[in-house]
Amino acid sequence: MRAKPEQTIAQFVRNGTWQRETAAQQYNKYYVLNEAAGIEGIGWPKVDLVYALIGAWILVFLCLIKGVKSSGKVVYFTATFPYVLLIILCVRGNLLPGAGDGIEFFIVPNMSILASSQPWIDAAQQIFFSLSLGGGGLTTLASYNEFNNNLMRDTLIVVLGNSATSILAGFTIFPIIGYIAKAVYPEKSARERVSIFAKSGTTLAFVAYPDALDRLPAPWVWCLLFFFMLILLGIDSQLVIVEVLITAIVDQFPQLRKFRKKIIVVFSVCLMSFTFGLLLTTPIGTYILTLVDTYAGGIPLLIACLVEVLMVAYVYGYKRFIGNIKEMMGKPPNRVWKLLGYPVNPFWWLCWIAITPVLLFATLIMNFVNHSRTTMGSYTFPIWADIVGWSITLSCVLWIPGVAIYRVCTTRNWKKLIRPTDNWGRDRQPVDCPVYKTDLELTAKELRDGPYGQINPALTNDNGEICKDQNSSLYSVPLSNSVHPADSDNLRKYHQQHAYDGPLVDSPQEPTSQRF
Repeated sequence: MRAKPEQTIAQFVRNGTWQRETAAQQYNKYYVLNEAAGIEGIGWPKVDLVYALIGAWILVFLCLIKGVKSSGKVVYFTATFPYVLLIILCVRGNLLPGAGDGIEFFIVPNMSILASSQPWIDAAQQIFFSLSLGGGGLTTLASYNEFNNNLMRDTLIVVLGNSATSILAGFTIFPIIGYIAKAVYPEKSARERVSIFAKSGTTLAFVAYPDALDRLPAPWVWCLLFFFMLILLGIDSQLVIVEVLITAIVDQFPQLRKFRKKIIVVFSVCLMSFTFGLLLTTPIGTYILTLVDTYAGGIPLLIACLVEVLMVAYVYGYKRFIGNIKEMMGKPPNRVWKLLGYPVNPFWWLCWIAITPVLLFATLIMNFVNHSRTTMGSYTFPIWADIVGWSITLSCVLWIPGVAIYRVCTTRNWKKLIRPTDNWGRDRQPVDCPVYKTDLELTAKELRDGPYGQINPALTNDNGEICKDQNSSLYSVPLSNSVHPADSDNLRKYHQQHAYDGPLVDSPQEPTSQRF
């Protein structure tokens, strides 16, 4: 005798083999992503996703076509306007029924979960990701600051701003999650039904939240605001990541700093990134995203930051590092900064030499101990996929010892690698006129014994840098650290009174963002 349909469904519910899916889940999984059943079959890229990918990389290319000059202006909008949208969505979400359930889930911790190490590992990785630690983003952008920039102020703004943004996002997201959870699963307890929707990955942003917004009056308005905010945040993140690659290439090959050559570099990086991104438009794109996020977004960043802090604190020397910071920041501008320990709070160097290395090492060890097979929902990745994942991790990490060994082997005096370069210092701060970069460094003896070409009268700006008229070649000689202090004033006067015709280089520095 055949079972009745209602009996079969009841059995599925009791056995846990049947799950309820919303329209947003089905639309995202089967129409937008065309998601495969596993990572084994790659399939063909989805055409509409390819078009979206092309559009995203065209925007990135146009924003970076002039370097930080163009991207800096774009970021003024892409980094600030999302806050306006967050506040609007936050106010609307907290007025919905069930919003209190989501807020309670957000601010009240589950002590049984906190007793395990995995939440702490996830929290550490989230901090690394949100602050862009270990990825080079902050270092690259900070290299365009003036030499005497108040880095303590910038550090406080970045860290506190990141924490405040995370809290604001939590009070924006979870009220909406509580609202939809109450609408879909009214029979379950508040924490249980909210936990169903509060999932990691792309489900929260592209399924749960849009589904909740679709239930509001004028849903298209709220969905438009939300996805416009996601686009701005995505473009903003892409700009930083691509800028890191471009800056690294241009710094390694200074001849590429010419505008036309730099356009080729930007285009090549965007084209290469687009090519790799095509894999994410295939039916197994979400599986690849999960694999890369698991193996490239956690352990490599922890290792990079651990090596960085150990090198600065113990190889370069934390005392020398503190001296560099004091040289850059000078005296405290007021009593408030002095009370905060300006320029270097003792707690800072204590973190560098002890607290941060210990915490990073402990987090890294726990990450290795708790590591298990990669999963996405109920799907478990095959062993070969995990092997590929570990290969990705190694490909990110092996560059650190590899480049270090190469530099030691190719440098005659390896001690130079752990000391500041000769042209590091105040003579490298930005100037009001364009200055051509040169690798030539002249000591006091070399300047006295010359000659270095025909000497012509030149104009100088307030910083003492040599500037001719806007249409002529420009040349600046950075002072060497080997110059005796007694010669510094004479050398500076020598700089102010003379300009050298040769050797000239034709790689102009950007007037408002010269990097030291």
